[in-house]
Amino acid sequence: MTDAAQRIAKIWPLIVGILIIGVAGCAPEQQLPISDIAPPKIDHYTFSVSPGFLVTQTPEIVNVTTKAGDTIKVMFSVSGGMGNDVDFTMKNPGGGSDFDKLKVSKEFSKSFVVSSNGTYQLTFENNFSPFSTKTVNLTTMIYSK
Repeated sequence: MTDAAQRIAKIWPLIVGILIIGVAGCAPEQQLPISDIAPPKIDHYTFSVSPGFLVTQTPEIVNVTTKAGDTIKVMFSVSGGMGNDVDFTMKNPGGGSDFDKLKVSKEFSKSFVVSSNGTYQLTFENNFSPFSTKTVNLTTMIYSK
């Protein structure tokens, strides 16, 4: 037997052991668990909000339909005018608001869990600006259970 063959014969039991352990470690019973949460539903919107200080302005409204237990994430950025800002409100399906009207400058992000089925109404207004139209880039993400 050659020198190389003798070395292989000495380490062969070790190689076989490693192969057996490696194959056993890949048994189907040990698959990674699959998450029960679906990927989010993502929608993107870009729109202009007209100035409304001197004239009656129609607000921009985006409707988001959800189910109880869903998590909604609302993110948007504002550009235009001196302050890069808009007024933002969100009405729940019952017509109430989960927070007071917010004057948002530049960026906004909020996540919350929905308590009932229905449509949330996201409203954007620019009533405080006499001349400047604002551009809103909005992303909504809905995580369903």
